[in-house]
Amino acid sequence: MTQTLNLTINGTARAIALDDPRATLLDVLRERIGLTGTKKGCDRGQCGACTVLIDGRRMNACLALALSHDGASITTVEG
Repeated sequence: MTQTLNLTINGTARAIALDDPRATLLDVLRERIGLTGTKKGCDRGQCGACTVLIDGRRMNACLALALSHDGASITTVEG
């Protein structure tokens, strides 16, 4: 079942169709949108390479489920 994820990423509104509800925000940013500045380091939230701002708050994108942030404003290192 495909679900639509609505995000504002670096000031641009995007609607992303997700096939897997378990996709992390990091995977969506890197693999679906092509913003590779946010890095996949330890994949456990310890190294900080995947840090993004979600509605102005710092968060590890590797630990954040993308669908749980529907409607959020995301700022990556590219932004």
